[in-house]
Amino acid sequence: MKISKTTIDVLKNFATINPSMLFSAGSELKTVSPQKTVFAKVKIEDTIDTEFGVFDLSQFINVLSDYENPDISVNDTFISITNGTGDISDIVRAKAELLPSLPTKEVTLPSVDVAFVLEAAKLQRALRQASLLVLPEIALVGEHGNAYFCAIDSRSDSTNRFKSPVGKAEKSYKMIFKVDNLKVMGGKDYDVKVSSKGIAYFASTDGICHYWVATESGSSFDA
Repeated sequence: MKISKTTIDVLKNFATINPSMLFSAGSELKTVSPQKTVFAKVKIEDTIDTEFGVFDLSQFINVLSDYENPDISVNDTFISITNGTGDISDIVRAKAELLPSLPTKEVTLPSVDVAFVLEAAKLQRALRQASLLVLPEIALVGEHGNAYFCAIDSRSDSTNRFKSPVGKAEKSYKMIFKVDNLKVMGGKDYDVKVSSKGIAYFASTDGICHYWVATESGSSFDA
Protein backbone atom coordinates (compact mmCIF):
# COMPACT_ATOMS: atom_id res chain seq x y z
CA MET A 1 0.00 0.00 0.00
CA LYS A 2 1.43 3.36 -1.02
CA ILE A 3 1.02 6.23 1.43
CA SER A 4 1.21 9.70 -0.11
CA LYS A 5 2.24 12.97 1.54
CA THR A 6 -1.35 14.23 1.43
CA THR A 7 -2.47 11.13 3.36
CA ILE A 8 0.31 11.69 5.89
CA ASP A 9 -0.99 15.25 6.32
CA VAL A 10 -4.44 13.83 7.13
CA LEU A 11 -2.88 11.46 9.64
CA LYS A 12 -1.10 14.40 11.30
CA ASN A 13 -4.48 16.08 11.70
CA PHE A 14 -6.03 12.89 13.09
CA ALA A 15 -3.21 12.52 15.62
CA THR A 16 -4.44 15.77 17.24
CA ILE A 17 -7.86 14.15 17.72
CA ASN A 18 -6.80 10.71 19.00
CA PRO A 19 -3.30 9.28 19.58
CA SER A 20 -4.43 5.85 18.32
CA MET A 21 -6.21 4.88 15.12
CA LEU A 22 -7.99 2.05 13.35
CA PHE A 23 -7.44 2.05 9.58
CA SER A 24 -10.40 0.64 7.65
CA ALA A 25 -10.09 -0.87 4.19
CA GLY A 26 -10.94 1.60 1.44
CA SER A 27 -10.23 5.23 0.61
CA GLU A 28 -11.58 6.93 3.73
CA LEU A 29 -9.86 7.53 7.03
CA LYS A 30 -11.93 7.93 10.20
CA THR A 31 -11.18 8.76 13.80
CA VAL A 32 -13.01 9.71 16.99
CA SER A 33 -11.75 11.56 20.05
CA PRO A 34 -11.37 9.60 23.32
CA GLN A 35 -14.25 11.64 24.81
CA LYS A 36 -16.46 10.96 21.72
CA THR A 37 -16.87 14.72 21.22
CA VAL A 38 -15.23 14.80 17.77
CA PHE A 39 -15.72 12.43 14.84
CA ALA A 40 -13.77 12.92 11.61
CA LYS A 41 -13.95 11.36 8.17
CA VAL A 42 -11.62 12.28 5.29
CA LYS A 43 -11.36 10.95 1.74
CA ILE A 44 -7.81 10.10 0.66
CA GLU A 45 -6.12 9.48 -2.69
CA ASP A 46 -4.60 6.20 -1.49
CA THR A 47 -6.39 2.88 -0.93
CA ILE A 48 -6.03 0.91 2.30
CA ASP A 49 -6.05 -2.79 1.40
CA THR A 50 -6.81 -4.25 4.80
CA GLU A 51 -7.92 -3.16 8.26
CA PHE A 52 -5.16 -2.56 10.81
CA GLY A 53 -4.67 -0.63 14.03
CA VAL A 54 -1.92 1.67 15.32
CA PHE A 55 -1.43 2.43 19.02
CA ASP A 56 0.92 5.41 18.59
CA LEU A 57 -0.19 7.34 15.53
CA SER A 58 2.47 10.06 15.91
CA GLN A 59 5.21 7.42 15.93
CA PHE A 60 3.68 5.78 12.85
CA ILE A 61 3.63 9.16 11.05
CA ASN A 62 7.25 9.90 11.99
CA VAL A 63 8.43 6.54 10.68
CA LEU A 64 6.45 6.98 7.44
CA SER A 65 7.95 10.45 7.01
CA ASP A 66 11.47 9.04 7.33
CA TYR A 67 10.92 7.10 4.07
CA GLU A 68 10.68 8.60 0.61
CA ASN A 69 7.57 7.24 -1.15
CA PRO A 70 6.75 4.81 1.70
CA ASP A 71 5.00 1.53 1.05
CA ILE A 72 3.37 -0.52 3.82
CA SER A 73 2.36 -4.14 4.17
CA VAL A 74 0.45 -5.73 7.02
CA ASN A 75 0.55 -9.20 8.57
CA ASP A 76 -0.93 -10.59 11.79
CA THR A 77 1.83 -9.08 13.95
CA PHE A 78 3.48 -6.14 12.21
CA ILE A 79 2.93 -3.17 9.93
CA SER A 80 6.03 -3.10 7.74
CA ILE A 81 7.21 0.14 6.15
CA THR A 82 9.71 0.22 3.27
CA ASN A 83 10.38 1.96 -0.03
CA GLY A 84 12.22 -0.66 -2.03
CA THR A 85 15.71 0.14 -0.72
CA GLY A 86 15.89 -2.95 1.49
CA ASP A 87 15.34 -0.99 4.71
CA ILE A 88 12.25 -2.12 6.65
CA SER A 89 10.66 -0.67 9.78
CA ASP A 90 8.25 -3.00 11.62
CA ILE A 91 5.63 -1.47 13.91
CA VAL A 92 3.55 -3.72 16.12
CA ARG A 93 -0.02 -4.00 14.83
CA ALA A 94 -2.74 -3.05 17.32
CA LYS A 95 -5.81 -5.22 17.66
CA ALA A 96 -9.02 -3.49 16.60
CA GLU A 97 -10.82 -4.40 19.83
CA LEU A 98 -8.22 -2.45 21.84
CA LEU A 99 -8.77 0.78 19.89
CA PRO A 100 -11.59 3.36 20.16
CA SER A 101 -14.71 2.15 18.35
CA LEU A 102 -15.99 4.23 15.45
CA PRO A 103 -19.66 5.05 14.80
CA THR A 104 -21.29 2.26 12.82
CA LYS A 105 -23.95 4.56 11.32
CA GLU A 106 -23.66 7.80 9.40
CA VAL A 107 -23.80 10.75 11.79
CA THR A 108 -26.73 13.09 11.11
CA LEU A 109 -27.71 16.35 12.77
CA PRO A 110 -31.02 16.28 14.67
CA SER A 111 -31.72 19.78 13.30
CA VAL A 112 -29.95 22.58 11.42
CA ASP A 113 -30.49 25.83 13.30
CA VAL A 114 -27.48 27.82 12.06
CA ALA A 115 -25.64 27.51 8.75
CA PHE A 116 -22.81 29.54 7.24
CA VAL A 117 -19.59 29.28 5.24
CA LEU A 118 -16.43 29.53 7.33
CA GLU A 119 -13.47 30.71 5.28
CA ALA A 120 -10.09 29.14 5.99
CA ALA A 121 -8.54 32.48 6.91
CA LYS A 122 -11.36 33.25 9.37
CA LEU A 123 -10.94 29.90 11.09
CA GLN A 124 -7.17 30.17 11.40
CA ARG A 125 -7.32 33.75 12.65
CA ALA A 126 -9.83 32.88 15.37
CA LEU A 127 -7.70 29.94 16.51
CA ARG A 128 -4.59 32.12 16.45
CA GLN A 129 -6.32 34.83 18.48
CA ALA A 130 -7.52 32.20 20.97
CA SER A 131 -3.89 31.18 21.47
CA LEU A 132 -2.58 34.75 21.70
CA LEU A 133 -5.32 35.85 24.10
CA VAL A 134 -5.19 32.57 26.09
CA LEU A 135 -8.85 31.73 25.46
CA PRO A 136 -10.16 28.16 25.77
CA GLU A 137 -13.21 28.34 23.49
CA ILE A 138 -14.43 29.25 20.04
CA ALA A 139 -18.03 30.42 19.70
CA LEU A 140 -20.44 31.10 16.89
CA VAL A 141 -22.49 34.04 18.14
CA GLY A 142 -25.65 35.60 16.70
CA GLU A 143 -26.48 39.02 18.07
CA HIS A 144 -28.20 42.17 16.78
CA GLY A 145 -28.77 40.56 13.38
CA ASN A 146 -25.13 39.63 12.77
CA ALA A 147 -23.16 36.38 13.12
CA TYR A 148 -19.64 36.32 14.53
CA PHE A 149 -16.93 33.70 14.88
CA CYS A 150 -15.34 34.40 18.25
CA ALA A 151 -12.64 33.35 20.67
CA ILE A 152 -13.95 33.53 24.23
CA ASP A 153 -13.85 32.26 27.78
CA SER A 154 -17.49 31.53 28.62
CA ARG A 155 -16.67 31.37 32.33
CA SER A 156 -16.07 35.13 32.48
CA ASP A 157 -17.49 38.26 30.82
CA SER A 158 -14.52 40.35 31.94
CA THR A 159 -11.67 38.62 30.14
CA ASN A 160 -9.96 38.84 26.75
CA ARG A 161 -12.10 38.14 23.69
CA PHE A 162 -12.05 38.25 19.88
CA LYS A 163 -14.80 38.31 17.25
CA SER A 164 -14.93 38.34 13.47
CA PRO A 165 -18.08 38.81 11.34
CA VAL A 166 -19.17 35.81 9.25
CA GLY A 167 -22.65 36.85 8.05
CA LYS A 168 -26.16 37.66 9.18
CA ALA A 169 -28.10 36.07 12.05
CA GLU A 170 -31.88 35.75 12.18
CA LYS A 171 -31.86 34.65 15.83
CA SER A 172 -29.78 35.15 18.94
CA TYR A 173 -27.46 32.29 19.90
CA LYS A 174 -24.09 31.36 21.31
CA MET A 175 -22.82 27.96 20.18
CA ILE A 176 -19.61 27.17 22.04
CA PHE A 177 -16.80 24.76 21.13
CA LYS A 178 -13.65 23.88 23.01
CA VAL A 179 -10.60 25.02 21.06
CA ASP A 180 -9.19 21.54 21.63
CA ASN A 181 -12.14 20.07 19.71
CA LEU A 182 -11.78 22.22 16.58
CA LYS A 183 -9.06 20.11 14.99
CA VAL A 184 -10.23 20.42 11.39
CA MET A 185 -7.78 20.38 8.47
CA GLY A 186 -6.41 23.85 7.79
CA GLY A 187 -6.32 25.63 4.45
CA LYS A 188 -9.93 24.76 3.57
CA ASP A 189 -13.25 26.59 3.59
CA TYR A 190 -16.04 24.81 5.46
CA ASP A 191 -19.80 24.63 5.15
CA VAL A 192 -20.86 24.69 8.79
CA LYS A 193 -24.23 23.50 10.06
CA VAL A 194 -25.02 23.71 13.77
CA SER A 195 -27.83 22.07 15.70
CA SER A 196 -29.15 23.60 18.91
CA LYS A 197 -29.29 19.98 20.15
CA GLY A 198 -25.55 20.02 20.80
CA ILE A 199 -23.65 19.08 17.65
CA ALA A 200 -22.13 20.81 14.60
CA TYR A 201 -21.03 19.54 11.20
CA PHE A 202 -18.01 21.00 9.40
CA ALA A 203 -17.79 19.87 5.75
CA SER A 204 -14.98 21.21 3.58
CA THR A 205 -16.34 22.85 0.44
CA ASP A 206 -14.21 20.51 -1.71
CA GLY A 207 -16.14 17.54 -0.25
CA ILE A 208 -13.04 15.84 1.19
CA CYS A 209 -13.13 16.54 4.93
CA HIS A 210 -16.02 15.96 7.33
CA TYR A 211 -16.02 16.70 11.07
CA TRP A 212 -18.78 16.39 13.66
CA VAL A 213 -18.05 18.37 16.82
CA ALA A 214 -20.04 18.55 20.05
CA THR A 215 -21.01 21.96 21.39
CA GLU A 216 -20.45 22.79 25.05
CA SER A 217 -23.09 22.82 27.77
CA GLY A 218 -22.97 26.63 28.06
CA SER A 219 -24.31 27.02 24.52
CA SER A 220 -27.64 28.77 24.03
CA PHE A 221 -30.13 29.24 21.19
CA ASP A 222 -33.11 31.60 21.22
CA ALA A 223 -35.75 29.60 19.37
